[in-house]
Order: sequence, then C-alpha cells, then structure tokens
Amino acid sequence: MIYIQFRSLVGLIIKSENLSDLLYNIVKKILLIFKYVTYLLKNKRFTFYLTFIYIKKFWNRKKIMPRRNRSPKEELTMLLTQHEKFLDRVKRKLPKENKKIVDDERKKLNEQITAIKENFVDNYEEKIKLFEKEKKSFEQKINKLERTIERQENKIKKKSLQIESLECKNEKLELENYALLNEIEDMKEVYIIQHEAINIQEKKIEDLELEMKNLSC
Repeated sequence: MIYIQFRSLVGLIIKSENLSDLLYNIVKKILLIFKYVTYLLKNKRFTFYLTFIYIKKFWNRKKIMPRRNRSPKEELTMLLTQHEKFLDRVKRKLPKENKKIVDDERKKLNEQITAIKENFVDNYEEKIKLFEKEKKSFEQKINKLERTIERQENKIKKKSLQIESLECKNEKLELENYALLNEIEDMKEVYIIQHEAINIQEKKIEDLELEMKNLSC
C-alpha cells in the first residue's frame, strides 16, 4: 500500500503542470502514507498478517523459480530418493500384517538404485517415465489399502461401541433385577409379619370364645 501511494506520488510529480495542484497532491499523498503507517503501528495483528502474506508470496515466487537443469540420471536419483522417503512414511502407518507390500516395493527400489550406481541403465528418460507410471500405480494401491484398513477400523470401533452399549444394558438389567429381588424379599417379610399377626389375633379370639364358654357354664 505504501509502495502504491509512493509510486502514484512520483507519477503526479512527473505529469503535473500546475505547481499549486502539484503541492496539494503531494501533501495529500504524504498524509495518506502517514495515515496508513499510523494504522499499521496501531494494529499489530494486521501488520503481522500483512507481513505473513508478503513473505508467503515471496516464498511461492521463490518456489516457482526454475531450478538448475538436472541430468536424467540426477532426476531419476531424486525421484527414487523421494519414493524411498514415501515408503518409510507408509510403512510407519500400516499395520504389521500389511507391511510386506512396502518391503517388496523397497526391494524393487533398491535394485533400481543399484542399477543407477553401477551404470546399468541405458535410457534414463524412458526409465523415468516407467518409474513414474509404476510409482503412480503403487500409490493408488496404497491409497486403496489405507481406505480398506480405515473401513475395517471403523467396523471394529462400531462393534466395540455396540458391545459397550450391550454391557451397559446388561448392567442396568442386573441392577433392576437386584432391586426387584430386594422388593420381593421385603414384601415376603411383610407378608410373614402380617400372617403372624393374623395367627395371633385368631388365637386371641379362640381364647376369648373358650373363656366365654366356661363362664356360661
């Protein structure tokens, strides 16, 4: 922004014919630049963000800049090295039972590296094309395998959640059954007490009847 204002100021100086208009525009542009600088100083977060954007643009431009021309042999060596790092990352992620696919690919890769070192490669450009085709095929295979593993893991997680849910339900039923058994035991005790009370009352009635019978005699 400051650069744009400064550039327009220079343009005005070059194009302007009237001195008063020129002075007015110079003061106006200087005030705008001062205002913008003041805003940047007050808003540190915005300044940081703007700096980050410019650094990112510069970095991207740097990345786009053409590298020095590599020979086909150097290009193939670089591709093989990158693929080797890729295999290391994949092997760390894959389960033990699926690591053989990476080991087989590593064996093929080592053979190609040895062929380059021993200068057994006749046409490096053709070899690069072939390698990129094989690499793409292998990456597709790995992606497919990773998706399969992910689906299996999701199924296992789902089953685990279902088992946990069933265990919780069983625990709940056990607690309900335990509470019901306690309630039945309590009711049984109440029934026994009531039954004993009835027996006592019946005995008292029998005793009273017998006593009244004796008195009447």
